[in-house]
Amino acid sequence: MCILFGYAHDTDKAYFDIVTKGNNTVVHSEFPWTIRNALIAYDPDFNYAKTEEEINAIFFNYAKDKLKLYKANGEELSLLEVILEKDNTHNHATKYTLIYKGTEVEKVYNIIMLDLMKSQKNYNWYTNYKGEKIEFITSKLSPSFNIKVKNNTKIYTYYILIFGFIILLAVLYFLRKKRPIILDRS
Repeated sequence: MCILFGYAHDTDKAYFDIVTKGNNTVVHSEFPWTIRNALIAYDPDFNYAKTEEEINAIFFNYAKDKLKLYKANGEELSLLEVILEKDNTHNHATKYTLIYKGTEVEKVYNIIMLDLMKSQKNYNWYTNYKGEKIEFITSKLSPSFNIKVKNNTKIYTYYILIFGFIILLAVLYFLRKKRPIILDRS
């Protein structure tokens, strides 16, 4: 899956599509050209990086510090790899695919580029294994979000209690009907 947002001219917006694939969580990301400024601020050696390996190594460390995925127990998923996507069109965006080990994402902490501009917003889409897509925006005021996994146990308990109550009422009604009514004629 590729992100085709094409919003690279919005220098204060970045986009993240988070998807579970197999045993990993894959993040397709698109950044405006200002990601370069964020990387230079993070590691001044980025200014002198000449090879794709040097650029990817700096971006890997930046992403590892700035985009963290957590399980429900608070354990952080490990960033395994970053891949700079090739784009042959005229585009001012930089696209990366980030691969994390693990799939049970419950919390996302995304502060990529938030220290660059006050108006920076990161648009995050999370698609779970059922194909349900949820959207969140991270900013300086709200740098993380929790992914609410629907817990159907509560709703099933509610239905079981209602069904049980109806059955109880029906049994009591029929028991009352079967009892002979004895009139005291004294």
